[in-house]
Amino acid sequence: MENKNTVSIPLVDILSEMLNERVVMSGDDYVVFSTLKKIEKSKIDEALIIKAEKERVLSVPTQITKRQAALYLESISLYDDLLVLLESNRLTKIEWDCAANIFRSSPLINSLGQAFNLTPIQIDNMFVKASTL
Repeated sequence: MENKNTVSIPLVDILSEMLNERVVMSGDDYVVFSTLKKIEKSKIDEALIIKAEKERVLSVPTQITKRQAALYLESISLYDDLLVLLESNRLTKIEWDCAANIFRSSPLINSLGQAFNLTPIQIDNMFVKASTL
């Protein structure tokens, strides 16, 4: 299960959404289609930040195999911690043992995130990296 979810969102789409106006390119400038008014650099910078975050979120795999998860946790020295957690929490152990795939939105991942003090962004990054194994 390889991650092929790399996403690229056109900046004109982000600007159009932000400004609630259709934005197009005119030469090297971004302009409001109806008025041809040039978009300010500060708005473009703000849109670039939003674009990067949206692309990051959309590029996170929705699932990985249990094998990928285990290999990745081992590579970052968390696999032993996972085993301890599984022995101490019966429901988490059942979720892990019975799963063929690990879904990003699963209660198992929420439990692991809380147990290991991981932020949602850290978990997203783990899914991206694990999907390559």
